[in-house]
Amino acid sequence: MKQKTKSVGLLVKNMQQNTSDDTTVTTNYISTLVQKGDDLIMDIPDYLDWSPGDVLQWDINDSVITITKLND
Repeated sequence: MKQKTKSVGLLVKNMQQNTSDDTTVTTNYISTLVQKGDDLIMDIPDYLDWSPGDVLQWDINDSVITITKLND
C-alpha cells in the first residue's frame, strides 16, 4: 500500500507506516495547511477514502489530534 499526499507547492512528507499486532493499524501522515481565502485546507490522504459530507470527530489531547470518521 502506497501512502499518498498532494502538494500545492508546499513541502509535504510521508511518514513510515507503523504496524500493530492487534486489529488496528496506525498510519501517520504529515500535511501542510494551505490557506484559501479565510479557510485553512488540509489534504486528506486518498487511503482514507473520505468524501465531502462525511462526519468527522476531532479528539484533542494537548498537542495530539485524533480524527475519526463517524459515518460508515
